[in-house]
Amino acid sequence: MKTILIIDDNTDVRENTAELLELNHFRVLVAGTVDEGFESARKHLPDIIICDMTMPALRENDFLKRLMADGPVSNIPFIFFSNGSIDPGLKKSFPKEDQKYLIRPFGEEDLMEVVNKTLSNKTGNPNIQQRRA
Repeated sequence: MKTILIIDDNTDVRENTAELLELNHFRVLVAGTVDEGFESARKHLPDIIICDMTMPALRENDFLKRLMADGPVSNIPFIFFSNGSIDPGLKKSFPKEDQKYLIRPFGEEDLMEVVNKTLSNKTGNPNIQQRRA
């Protein structure tokens, strides 16, 4: 079972996203702060990290730089989500050129499409799909 870490300071978004992923047979970890998320990523090494890119502490703590400098954690793919357009300055700090992101509100289909594409890129298998309920 693939594991996904969700980092978001909005409890409703965090819980709703976790529920959608759990319904699609993923193991989900959640964190309400970037510090909690960093520690959880280091401890559990999830297959994907989904992170709210508008959290104030994201920029203040240079969260991406911390993660990208941390050995095994640096290889975990990221998916970012935001409530609107992507800040070009923040987009430049994405770890990879092909970084995935979702604009809220997003539905289950949008979420699963990005998650499955990210997993297939990670494994090199374009046919990877989590089993649907």
